[in-house]
Amino acid sequence: MLRVLKGDWEGARRGISDLMEECSASMRYEEAARWRNLLTRLDSLGWPAPEAVRDRVSRDIAAVRENWGIILQMRSGRFTGVVRLPFESRWKLAAVPERLSVLIRTYYAETGDIPREVVAMEPPSDAGVLEEWLKGRRGSAVSLISPVRGAMRELVEVALKDLEHFLARLEWKRPGGRRERTEAALEGLADMLGLPAPPRWMVALDASTIQGSFPVAALVSFRDGRPDKAGYRRFSMDAEIGRNDPAMIADAVRRYLAGAGEGEIPSLFLIDGGITQLRAAIGAAGDVALRTLFVAIAEKEETLLCGNEERKISRPVDEPPMRLLIAMRDEAHRFVLHYHRTSRSRGEMRSVLDDIPGIGPALRGLLLSTFGSVDRLRAATEEDLGKIPGIGKTRAALLRRYLDEWERPEQVRLGAEGDAQGREGLGDQPVRSSR
Repeated sequence: MLRVLKGDWEGARRGISDLMEECSASMRYEEAARWRNLLTRLDSLGWPAPEAVRDRVSRDIAAVRENWGIILQMRSGRFTGVVRLPFESRWKLAAVPERLSVLIRTYYAETGDIPREVVAMEPPSDAGVLEEWLKGRRGSAVSLISPVRGAMRELVEVALKDLEHFLARLEWKRPGGRRERTEAALEGLADMLGLPAPPRWMVALDASTIQGSFPVAALVSFRDGRPDKAGYRRFSMDAEIGRNDPAMIADAVRRYLAGAGEGEIPSLFLIDGGITQLRAAIGAAGDVALRTLFVAIAEKEETLLCGNEERKISRPVDEPPMRLLIAMRDEAHRFVLHYHRTSRSRGEMRSVLDDIPGIGPALRGLLLSTFGSVDRLRAATEEDLGKIPGIGKTRAALLRRYLDEWERPEQVRLGAEGDAQGREGLGDQPVRSSR
């Protein structure tokens, strides 16, 4: 473990391999198996480097872009870590060789993990001096190379790509310039999807159910790349289509478009799902599908399927256009799950109240509107229940007792005292468990 922490992966592998062979030779097979498993876990750390450079040489890749530098660590043929460092403002306009020299000196002055080889995107400004300095820090030879082609150059490109994605994420999160970034995302969407202009109004649709129970769908609206809460819509579904996700999507699209005014059609209709959901949405839209673009986004692959031609588009998820679409999809998912939980809770609560003799439609509606969920109703005290108009102390006591018993698996009956009170309020019928 100490060797791994110091970056000596090859030494750690040799040590574990020797111990495994020693245990095997002395027929301590269970112990040998433990060392073998540890060796397997060690080899599984990180992610594989290009096949041409999967050797046992310890190496780091150094690169710079804009005001950041990156050290990509590679041990035993695998990328095992990445360190990104910002430059001080005075180095921002310096040439790449100078910034590489600063990056290498700054990083390796603070760590004892000096690799056998350092691969730089360009020759640092003082490459010879740096190489000797690294040799002194390591206590053995260190090669400082700057490849222009081949497998080693591929490593540099991997580091640069990582830094490029990091800077894109950093820029997106920066508070200033939000409007400019949103405009860039909308323009990028138009280019990516082949739209004649940036999509100023977009909607995203998702559906939710649990084994056909309480099926719902929800739609969120985005105008100029920002959520437009006034345009959010919710759709409750018939139980008959609750087990058919494409049918739920089609029903929601049909109902949404039926309620839209003339000319009130979004530029883009985003569907959370795959090709089946896309086809269902386009089929339900009818002629409207000729005036707006329907796009499906699959959650795992983050791949787009566009329009009637079902054109597939795969782009990096950290590009601004994709980030905007994913944000819309996630907001639709959040909104529909909230609606589904609310519907399910109110449905369960309605079921609980249906089982209580003496609670008619008026009181049931009042309890539903007051508490809103089973959990809140169960948490209510007898005093809370008694404050509701039409309940009173007697009914509140019986209702509280019923709710306590409702959570138990066995069937119970109210006692003699409860029966007497029940004739005045909730009645003298047996209370049934929900389970």
